Amino acid sequence: SAASADVTFISSDNTIFKLHSTHLNSGSAGFATPQKLDGSEPAQLPEPAKVLEILFQFIEPPPEAYGYRQPSVVEIEQSLFFQVAEAAEKYVVYSAMSNCITYMRQLTTTKPVEVLNHCTKHGYTDLADAAASQLLGVSLSTIAVNIHSPDVLRRWVSVSYPFICSVFFTYSIVKLVYYDKYHDVQRSGMRGARVPKFSSITI
Repeated sequence: SAASADVTFISSDNTIFKLHSTHLNSGSAGFATPQKLDGSEPAQLPEPAKVLEILFQFIEPPPEAYGYRQPSVVEIEQSLFFQVAEAAEKYVVYSAMSNCITYMRQLTTTKPVEVLNHCTKHGYTDLADAAASQLLGVSLSTIAVNIHSPDVLRRWVSVSYPFICSVFFTYSIVKLVYYDKYHDVQRSGMRGARVPKFSSITI
């Protein structure tokens, strides 16, 4: 119960959370041990309440009111989800880390930049590769604004630039072939022939 909680945290927006040190020790490796926490002094955390409220539900046992279930990360608004995922890694909240990474496997196609940022930072290389593959061909200006790490940006350029060049080369060849065929049509006097638009050509 809240009355028996012996550790107090304060969010960046001054919301108070009371937790049990035994649950902190068993559910996380990132928070201070009870011996290092002074129960009389609340610990200030830089995360807002909306993030900590979800994160701490992965540490304290789920109550009957929640059906004894931990939060469903699928139902969290996605920008908030990535904040929770970052906090889970920061404080090494075991079950939150596992749940967030499992869900990110579904987000590599819809949120590839966010997944790439998170997974390269925290060492999930398979997911980082999957997300990066979704970003091949995206403009450098778009990537530069959204990728957080200069090292990740350099790696993306080294992989993506040859890909972009090969795509442009292939399109150039197709375009040349297309125009050759178009001029052949003109030269044969078949000016009324329907010629497909270049944008409709698939490779």
